[in-house]
Amino acid sequence: MLGAVRHPAVILMDELAHINVQGSRHPKRWQDIDELLDAGIDVITTVNVQHLESLNDVVGSITGIRVRETVPDPFFDSADEVVLVDLPLDDLRQRLKEGKVYVGARAERAIENFFRKGNLFALRGVLMALLLCILVTSWLLAGFDTANGVMIYLLAVVIIALRYGRWPSVIATVMNILAFDPFSLRRPARWRCPICSIW
Repeated sequence: MLGAVRHPAVILMDELAHINVQGSRHPKRWQDIDELLDAGIDVITTVNVQHLESLNDVVGSITGIRVRETVPDPFFDSADEVVLVDLPLDDLRQRLKEGKVYVGARAERAIENFFRKGNLFALRGVLMALLLCILVTSWLLAGFDTANGVMIYLLAVVIIALRYGRWPSVIATVMNILAFDPFSLRRPARWRCPICSIW
């Protein structure tokens, strides 16, 4: 892929989640973008909420349709900036009818199945919950240091010691030590339990 470009500063590449045609350098488009980023080229791209890997089960339960093309969460989480573009539901459905998203019979099937008004409304709710989670987490963690997390764990041990005695507090200490590492905020995102797991 990189052989075809002259190393621009920024590239616009649509549909982050799509699968590339057979014989391409990478099977997934997000992998192309990853390579561009590694080469120092900024990328602006688009992705729909149903294509986020961690939301795949939620989207499937809402729509009854399993989306095959997904983007791994660590890749999405590494974005410098995410901008929400939210069309009114009727406008999106009108764009589908006019062939601006899909053409012909595919557009009709999309309107009758995945892009039904109820599905779109529910997907908007999923997106709003995700954004709220990100905002609240960012706000809560502003200035949060791992040392503060240690104090919370120690507080739990002290409360258990005062209420139940020495041996329960020893058990609580061991459990806190075992739990602290996977929940630690300093671990890479893919190895830690998500703070904003709302589903």
